Amino acid sequence: MADTDFVENVPIEGLTNKDYAKSIADKITDQSQVWEKGNPGQYEGNSTTSFSVADKEGNIVTVTQTIECSFGSAVAIPGYGFILNDQMHDFSTDPESANCVEGGKHPLSSMSPTVVLNEDGTPFMTLGSPGATRIFPTIVQVVSRVIDSGMTLQDAVNTARIYDNGTDTGICYELGAPDALSDETLAALEAMGHTVTAQGEWDMFFGGVQGVMYNEDGTLSGAADPRRDGKALGY
Repeated sequence: MADTDFVENVPIEGLTNKDYAKSIADKITDQSQVWEKGNPGQYEGNSTTSFSVADKEGNIVTVTQTIECSFGSAVAIPGYGFILNDQMHDFSTDPESANCVEGGKHPLSSMSPTVVLNEDGTPFMTLGSPGATRIFPTIVQVVSRVIDSGMTLQDAVNTARIYDNGTDTGICYELGAPDALSDETLAALEAMGHTVTAQGEWDMFFGGVQGVMYNEDGTLSGAADPRRDGKALGY
C-alpha cells in the first residue's frame, strides 16, 4: 500500500470490496495468531464485461465488450473519459500465421455472446461471459447443462467448470462450486493420460456468465455468476 499518485497497482477496489472484507473477517477466531495477507487483487475490476437483456416480446441481446489488457492501449480520448482497447494484441506477429496482421482483417477473439433459439426460431436464452480463452468452453458447459441436464439457468451457471488448455497444466478444474470433479473422476482422467490441475475455489478464471432464459410459462429467469460481480434484475 502506498500513495497512488506515485505507486501503480495498488488494489483499491479489491481492498474496499465487501467480499474481500468478509474473507478476512471469516479468519478471525478467539485465538491469537499470525495473520497472512489476503489477495485483494482478485476482487479488482476486469477488462472484459458481458450483459444479457430479454423482454416479454421475445427481443434478446447479449453484449460482450473488452478493452483487452488492463487499461487497454493506455490511450484515453480527451474530454470523453474512455480508454481505447488494444485488441490488435490478438493478432499474430508471425508473417506465416493465418492470424497475422493485415489491413481490414479482424483479429481472433474468444468473446462469444450467444443466443440460443428453439427449433421454431423463438428465443430460448441468451448469455455471455468474460474470461479470455475460457469464454467459449464456459458458455458451452452452461448451455449443455440447461439443455442436456435440465438444470435451471442459475444452477447451470453455479456448477463447477473445467478447462483444457492443452499445456502442462492440462485440464484445469474448479474447487468449491457445486458438482466439482470427484477424486474418482480425477483419477480416471489421469489414467487416460490427462494432467489435472486444481485452479481454485469459485475462481474468476472460469469467467462470469450473465444470462436470461425464457421459461415454458412465458416468464423470464435471469442468472448472475457468483464468481465475479453481477446481478440479475427484472422490471
